[in-house]
Amino acid sequence: EMAAQIRFLQKQGVDLASAVASGGLLTNVGNIFQSIFLLIVAVWLSPDSLKFGKIPTSSIESLVLIVIVVAVLVAGIVLGIPKVRKLVLPPLISAMTTIRDALRSPKRVFLLLGGNMVNSLMYAWILLICIQAFGGSINYWTLLALNIFIGTIASLVPIPGGGTAVASVGMSGALTAVGVPTEVAVAAVLANQLAANFIPAVPGWFATRDLMNDSYL
Repeated sequence: EMAAQIRFLQKQGVDLASAVASGGLLTNVGNIFQSIFLLIVAVWLSPDSLKFGKIPTSSIESLVLIVIVVAVLVAGIVLGIPKVRKLVLPPLISAMTTIRDALRSPKRVFLLLGGNMVNSLMYAWILLICIQAFGGSINYWTLLALNIFIGTIASLVPIPGGGTAVASVGMSGALTAVGVPTEVAVAAVLANQLAANFIPAVPGWFATRDLMNDSYL
């Protein structure tokens, strides 16, 4: 998805550094901020007691530490080797300029955060419909909080396809913990994966093919 966004921007005449900044970094940063905001709102509005503190965070802390160490090493290499510095710094400065200009525009910030928020709200709504379809019930804000939190944890799994498995198992367990029958929770989560991830891939394939035929990708 990120590669398609970057390629689309390049086809529109945007340089690679700016395309990466807009289609990758800026989008991910916006998604992080809106997820934190929505999680706080959802927990506040949820009538259920949500205790995320029982979830082990040691693996997350280790991953964050590894990311920090790698970032420091990369920065040291870039700044310490003149040839690498001359190669990397100009595109990096261009990317930072693109991000700065975007953040200075209230309209762009609103579209970035608003679009990601609508996306998160719709994903939770689809899962709610799946739960109701199998005869279960849950408060929407409780479901939204669980969906954001578990989805974030699952995205940290550095294995292709591992995030989907972790999200499915984790969401099934979380739904059961807040009172949804186990059989309903498992069936609803599997139906949600089908409705939200696999079915959209069919029209997405046709859309991607048209974009490539029209030289947009």
